[in-house]
Amino acid sequence: MSTTSIVPRTWKRRIAGIVSATLIAITGAAVSGLAAPTPAHAATCTSYNYSYGGNGTCVSYIQTLLNWQPGIDLAVDGAYGNLTRQAVVARQTSWRYWDSSVVVDGIVGPRTWAYLCSPYYYGTGPAQSYPFAVARAAGCRV
Repeated sequence: MSTTSIVPRTWKRRIAGIVSATLIAITGAAVSGLAAPTPAHAATCTSYNYSYGGNGTCVSYIQTLLNWQPGIDLAVDGAYGNLTRQAVVARQTSWRYWDSSVVVDGIVGPRTWAYLCSPYYYGTGPAQSYPFAVARAAGCRV
């Protein structure tokens, strides 16, 4: 066997090894990326609308955030009943005084969530008594 025939075969093996290792690395990265996707923003309570008759954890969050508002003292029971609706309407009415885009309809939608998710109340800094943990659990970015 001559030396010239061994050298090309050695280089071919090296190149094949490098190509194989690269493909394995790329495939492994792609598979691991597919196996554990991380959503940019998972759906939270703030992604949905809530109204009379609704119930669940998100309604409990709404009730807790409403209770932080002056003059509201709801039972946090997770049921969107008449008292919760009245409290939402009362808050929407007061927010509408400052912001004409607020619709007074008793529905907790994007605009109402924006106000519920705000720890600022007639001031420049966040209130210390604001229920931050509940707000974060609901999906508020505070």
